[in-house]
Amino acid sequence: MKVTLVSIAMFLALVGCVNLPAKAMENNSAEPEYQQVYRSAYMALQDNNWPLYKNLLRKVIDTSTSAGAPVNERAIFWYEYGRALGITCEWKQAEFALAVAHNLDLRAGGPAYKSLNELGRVNGFRKEYEKAVRYFTRGAKALAQYQEQYPTVEINLAGRAQILTDFADALEQRRGQPSDIQRLRDDAVAARKKSIEKGEAYADITPYGTQCAAR
Repeated sequence: MKVTLVSIAMFLALVGCVNLPAKAMENNSAEPEYQQVYRSAYMALQDNNWPLYKNLLRKVIDTSTSAGAPVNERAIFWYEYGRALGITCEWKQAEFALAVAHNLDLRAGGPAYKSLNELGRVNGFRKEYEKAVRYFTRGAKALAQYQEQYPTVEINLAGRAQILTDFADALEQRRGQPSDIQRLRDDAVAARKKSIEKGEAYADITPYGTQCAAR
C-alpha cells in the first residue's frame, strides 16, 4: 500500500518539486542537502519502505538543523519522523518527535493540531487511553484555533473522520459520557460523507504499528 501524506506534498511544493516522481530524482546541487535527502525519502515512501524513510528523515533533521532551515520546514520533518517511528513501533521516540513537531508548529504558526492528534492516535494504539483522550482534546482545541486563524485552509476530511473515530474509541475505553462519544461518532460519519461527496482521493491516516519487525 502506497501512502500519500499532505505534509510531504506541501514541502515538496515549497522546494519546487511539483512533478513527482520524475523530478523527485533530480539532484540539484544548488539546493540545500536536506532538500535533496528529503526527495530521496519521498521515493522510499512511495515504495512503502518506512524504515528507510525514517532513517533518511533523521538525516534530513540533522542537516536541516545545521543549515538553519525555516522552522515550518523543520516542523514537517519532525512530524513525518514521528509518524515513521510509530509505524516501526519505536513508541517513545515517536512521542518525542511529535512533541518537537508540535512545539515547532507553535513557533511557526503551523497546524499544531496535527501532531497532537497523532500523539492521540499513538497512545490509543498502545491502549494508553487516558493520554490519548488528553491529546485528542488538545488537538480539537488547536484545530478550532487554527481554523479560526486560517478559515480558507482545507483539511483532509477522511483523515479527520478517522481522528474523530479514534477519539470516540479512546473516550469509550475511558468510560466517558455516552453523549460525548456519540457526538464524536456522528461528527465522524458527517466528515466521511463530506469526504465522499468532495471526491477525496486519499486519507491522511498513519498506519501505526504495521512495520514493527522491520525497524
